[in-house]
Amino acid sequence: MRSKMIRITRRRAIVGLLSLVLLLVLIAAACGEDDVPTLIPVPTAVPAAPAPTAVPAAPAPTAMPAVATIRTEDEWTAENPATLEEIEEALQHHNGESFTEVSWGGAWQAAIRQGVMIPFTAKFNIEIIEDSPVEYAKIRAQSETGNVTWDVVDSGTRAVYQLGPTGDLEVLTPAYHNGYLDGWPEVAKTEWTGGAGILWSTGLAYSLKSFPNHEGAPKSWADFWDVENFPGRRSLGDRPNENLFFAQFALHPEILESNELKVAIASLTDAQVAESMAHLRVIKPDIQVWWHGGTDCPQLLISGELDMCSAWNGRIWNAQQTDEGKDLYYCYECGHLNQTSVFYLTKGTPNKHLAELYLAWMRFPEIGFEISRYITYGPIHADALPFVSTLPADLIAALPTSPIALERVVVIDEKWLGLNLDALAEIYQVFLQE
Repeated sequence: MRSKMIRITRRRAIVGLLSLVLLLVLIAAACGEDDVPTLIPVPTAVPAAPAPTAVPAAPAPTAMPAVATIRTEDEWTAENPATLEEIEEALQHHNGESFTEVSWGGAWQAAIRQGVMIPFTAKFNIEIIEDSPVEYAKIRAQSETGNVTWDVVDSGTRAVYQLGPTGDLEVLTPAYHNGYLDGWPEVAKTEWTGGAGILWSTGLAYSLKSFPNHEGAPKSWADFWDVENFPGRRSLGDRPNENLFFAQFALHPEILESNELKVAIASLTDAQVAESMAHLRVIKPDIQVWWHGGTDCPQLLISGELDMCSAWNGRIWNAQQTDEGKDLYYCYECGHLNQTSVFYLTKGTPNKHLAELYLAWMRFPEIGFEISRYITYGPIHADALPFVSTLPADLIAALPTSPIALERVVVIDEKWLGLNLDALAEIYQVFLQE
């Protein structure tokens, strides 16, 4: 009986001591770091409590959850496409190889380089040889002759509808491209397109040196056309893609006030094209420069040669990050156009397997969205949008998917543009030479 009483007393002592320690810890937390009391050490004379006898046996190894296996490529299917881990495992077999990617140069190609190319090369030891600019005639010539030197190409989705149906692009393997068709908008979904893809804007930009505090600056495309009330040196691009729509915005400002009208204007009728060309003839005498490259507008605004011009939002944003370009302004509220850019493979590429794995790898949202970290173009895939929220607030606000941008945007029907662009370009060239 006496030994039993001793065991109970010792157990109570241990429990009491542990309770005291816990109480002191709670007091320390309440007091803050400046008034932390000294904890009383556990007396060494108190023996440890006996181990409980009811400890359950460790589970058998077979009870552990199964580890997901890496499937071989012949096990990938369109219904159950490759995972990121499986794509990366397949890429390990291309260690030391290389392929060529062509883009548009400038800030856009630099963003792809920083966001995707450099991490890809560092991870897989695969060299990406860069070239620029994209030339559609060269893609066609390479596919027709079989002398392909451009493996991966990125360009506006409209080009896919020019090059895909004529057999100049590789049809991609659905089993490689996990959920690519879940992208946005619908016009970016084709059998030839893969990779990350972005959504970009063309709109009106001007210099705050020309319009201090925005006073006297154009607030719409109707103002851009109104040279009498909004004087200044102007510029538009040397292609019809956007200018046909800007002419519609100038003639019919109500388009940008209605979601129904914004959807309806995504493609143009023959009558609307004729109306736009007539209105472009009105502004033509007041256009100082018909710019060609994406850097033209920001550079001419910075140099003071222009006061206002159409521009790509990402090029203006990149210029704004410099001392020289800090006074540039991109007017989303004036009305703008969103288009998409995607990646594809030239037909006959000798590096199709590697290049297609590369597109599949960058398609995963946690990888592809990194491009938006270096330029204000948003991802076209819905599953990448949550990652965008991790970007700096000022960068998010400058994206063409920001709240202010979405208020007055028209998303071009890329299929309509691609199928009609050759004919539109001929009309436009005649116009420029008049």
